[in-house]
Amino acid sequence: MENINNNIVIPTQTLSNRECQMLRNSAIKIMSELKIKGICNIKFVLNPKSFEYAVTEVNYGTGSLSELTSKATGYPVIETVNRIELGYYLDEIEGACLEPVLNNIYKFPCNISV
Repeated sequence: MENINNNIVIPTQTLSNRECQMLRNSAIKIMSELKIKGICNIKFVLNPKSFEYAVTEVNYGTGSLSELTSKATGYPVIETVNRIELGYYLDEIEGACLEPVLNNIYKFPCNISV
């Protein structure tokens, strides 16, 4: 998922596979270090020339982004998170260890209220 100019685009359009995997692995390490069990939204900034990146925001819990992700990918994000928070492990939740494969592009304009 990628946020471009306040629009959420699924799947990423401008990141290479190397960049996606680097940020994904970093997100997993961050969640592990913070002992986050469940869902977490981590926002990064990335310099594509140097592969340097920084974390700009870490949000724990579900929200509208989780719902959009579920709709766009068909992956039951909120249901999976609820089971994790009840004490289930990923290998005990059917389909939870699979990453969704996307063949379509979904674009959700963000609601910005002033």
